[in-house]
Parts: sequence; C-alpha cells; structure tokens
Amino acid sequence: MNDYPERVFLVAYDEIGLKGKNKHIFIQKMIHNISEITGINNSYIRHSRGRIYILLQDHHNAGAISNVLSEIFGIKWFALADVLPLDFDTLKRKSVERAQQHGTGGKQTFKVEARRGNKDFYLTSPQINNQLGETIRVNSELEVDIHHPEVTFYVEVRKERIFLHTEHHNGPGGLPTGSNGKVLCLISGGIDSPVAAWYMMKRGLAVDYVYFHSPPYTGEKVKEKVRSLTRQLQKWNVEPVRLFIPYFTTVQEEMAEQVSNELWTVVQRRYMHRVANKIAHEHGYQAVVTGDSLGQVASQTMSNLNLIDAASDKIILRPLIGLDKQEIIERARLIGTFDISIQPFEDCCVLFAPKNPSTNTKAYEIEAGEEAMDSDRLIGEALGKMESETVTYELQGI
Repeated sequence: MNDYPERVFLVAYDEIGLKGKNKHIFIQKMIHNISEITGINNSYIRHSRGRIYILLQDHHNAGAISNVLSEIFGIKWFALADVLPLDFDTLKRKSVERAQQHGTGGKQTFKVEARRGNKDFYLTSPQINNQLGETIRVNSELEVDIHHPEVTFYVEVRKERIFLHTEHHNGPGGLPTGSNGKVLCLISGGIDSPVAAWYMMKRGLAVDYVYFHSPPYTGEKVKEKVRSLTRQLQKWNVEPVRLFIPYFTTVQEEMAEQVSNELWTVVQRRYMHRVANKIAHEHGYQAVVTGDSLGQVASQTMSNLNLIDAASDKIILRPLIGLDKQEIIERARLIGTFDISIQPFEDCCVLFAPKNPSTNTKAYEIEAGEEAMDSDRLIGEALGKMESETVTYELQGI
C-alpha cells in the first residue's frame, strides 16, 4: 500500500486526455491549481494513468475539499474513495459495509461498475461485476438494477491497490485555468461580462479585469459592485486577480461635446479598447475579452462590432457572441454572479447611452466624430488616474 492513506480523492480530467505530447503540461497545471486553491501541499497530490489522486491527511476537511473541486476547471468528475489492497475478500467486505450503510439510508437498488487497469489481477472486470454484485445482494438489503440503480459501486483495480467509491461528483470540465495564457476582460457590472470571463477561464485562460469609472456620474457603490463580481469570479481563476480601474470621465465628457449623440455607444467602446490595449501591452495580456452577444444591443451589430475591432490591436474574444440573454442569465445564476449584477447601481455605459443609437455606423462617421478628440491626451489622463488592486481567494477551512 506504500504511503497511501485509507481514503483519497480520485480526480478524472476532461479534455486533457486528448492533448498528446503536451498532456503532461496540462496535468501539471491542474495539480498546481488543485494545490493552490485547496492549500494542500502538492506532495499529497499524485498522478498515475489518467487519474489524479489527492491523499487525505488527518487535518484535511473532505467536505470543504469536495466543494472546491467542483469549481476547478479541467476536472470532469471526482470521488472520495476507499484505498484497499489487491485483495478481493477485502473489497467484498468493504463493499458490503457501504451497501449496508446505503440500505440504512433508504437506498434500494445498485449495480457494480469495475475497471481493471491492472491486467495481472486474477479477476476480469465482468467477473468482478458479477461476483461482487452477488456478494452485495446476498449480504445487504439492496437489489440489483443495472439500468437505473440508486447506488453504483465503482471499482478501479490499479497496479498496487484497489479504489472503491459509490458517489461521483461532477466538475466543470474544460481546461485548467492559466494553461492557455492570460487575458484582460472588460467588466461593467452588468450580467454579461462576468459570464464571458467564466467561459474564458473554462478554456484555460487566466483572467484579469478592467472597469471604467466615471465620477461623479458613477459612484463608489458601482465600483464596490464590480469588486464583488471579481471576488466571486476569482475562485474559478485560482490565482489572485488584478482589477484595473481607469478614470473615464474626461473621455465621455469630451465625447458628449464633440460627437453626435447617436454615435456615442460606438465611440466610447472604441476608447475603452484603446485604454484596455495600453494596459494589455504593459502587463502582457494576450487578448481582450468582452461580453458582447450578437444583436443584443446597438453596439453589438455586425457593422458596429467591426468598427470597435478596428480600434483594437489586440484580439477581442467574445465567448457569448452566439448566446441569447436567457442563456447568459442562466449561466450567471449558476456561477453566482447574477444577484450581484442586478444590484441597481449603473455603470458609465448605461449613463452615457444615447436615446437612439446608430446600429449601422459608418467608418467615416466615426472618423469625423473622433477627429476633434485629442486621443493621446484623453487616454493618458484615463491611465494617469487609474487605480489597481488585487483580489485573492480565501480558503474555507481546508
């Protein structure tokens, strides 16, 4: 049994198994992420043949670890398993104990699902299924139901030990956060941008944030609302996140003086991307993320998106582009950002929204409108007053 304890968490990864020669890079990133977010020393986290094992120590809180694992990208499923010797009698005894516990808890049906990774073990997977299933049936109140069981006895026969568990917990899937680089997300305080950040983290990107503050038009309450959103999202990001807060008041006031009202939406978005690009270049972000959904509002028509893209020399990632509002709201509820986003504190985009925005803006209209604006001065002022802060994850009793 070597140094394995009586119980471990088995962790199955998702897309990582398809990564070929680069697979080990993603696996090491996942082990790092698990260690960072749980606070468990990586000497207690092992990898072998398609599984990651978290070796539980006496001071570890299994319930708290389980809650955290459900929010680590790259994990397909995980389970708290008994660690047993390569001995079928021990497996039968432990399975009967679990069966009796489930029966006392009101369960009535079961099946056995065995995987024999160790081909030297003297029973095949079907033989384990049949013989262990018969032992459980005879020695407990549970009845066999291979199609819709209330309890499944999962058995994994490995090189030096057997793992037994009866509960799978789903992880979020995707790729380990940070395995594909880092990006900067424009976050407004609304519903869409936090969901966009979540989807990018699921694709292996570490995400930091930029929020455009416009005092006195926007107050401290909307700034705190944005901070709350980044705190909620940070647990998915694993590493501490940075929140940049450039001051956008002068840009918007000069825009209101120099640009036709119907063009405001596109012009301010273009300036947001110019400011974000400066931050991205200085701090090494590879792309900018937005919560745009095609056709949802005036700035998100094809012609207007093209004009916004033209103001950015960084790739603009739009993970929500094909989702409708209800789909975005449902995801926001699942990740815990919806109730924060609907707090009634308006951001600068809402306050400077024109009554009749152009949905088919022409390039020459934008060029004429922006010609009177001193871009270098405005961008410099926004960055000169910028605040920057760090959000970290607090461990919950692990």
